[in-house]
Amino acid sequence: MVRLTVAPMWNGVPFDKNTIYQNISDERIQLQLLKLYLGEVSLFTENGDSAEVFDVDFFKLTDGAVSRTYAVAEGTYGNVRVGLGVPADLNGMNPAMWSNEEPLSITNGMYWTWATMYRFVIFDGRYDTVATNTGTPPYQLSIHTGRNECYRNRSFVLPVTVSAGDTADLRLELDIARFFYSPTDTLYMATESQQHGSIEELPMSEKFSDMVMASMNLELVP
Repeated sequence: MVRLTVAPMWNGVPFDKNTIYQNISDERIQLQLLKLYLGEVSLFTENGDSAEVFDVDFFKLTDGAVSRTYAVAEGTYGNVRVGLGVPADLNGMNPAMWSNEEPLSITNGMYWTWATMYRFVIFDGRYDTVATNTGTPPYQLSIHTGRNECYRNRSFVLPVTVSAGDTADLRLELDIARFFYSPTDTLYMATESQQHGSIEELPMSEKFSDMVMASMNLELVP
């Protein structure tokens, strides 16, 4: 078995939806909704053999960390691959085919009916570009990514042993502070606070997807 905990953080501290944070651009941020899909999570051996943890799963992280346990083939692995979004072969499927308990169910509020595909990340809240202001930030932040071009995956070198009668404990942290910048780019709320999947907005959506993917850190919990 593998237990995966997905934990939203802000600069190393557990994220709190009631806190107003300051991002790298001194913008005040209050995040009110964070939902996302992880896809094609798999373990790999040194020889390249793989064991699937899951093909796609849905995580609502607004209220903090979420843990789930999955049945995985026994073995010794050295690499973990994590995808962000819904894999292309599932992204175009009709959500009506899924029961309410399934990750791709329409009840999760992730399906774009107008685009007949899924949103990969929903990142909603409030912002203020004046660092010295107080109170609830006055402006709306709403970034929704999707489209197959925004699917990302990343491999983590990590020794994982899955054995009978035991559970390998993995913790995937997402540093929300890093959603706003990378070593080469920055997301500015004054001009980039809205994104809802149009083809014209694709460059920003791809930039945000890269930042979310880069914010991840995966560890094996002793």
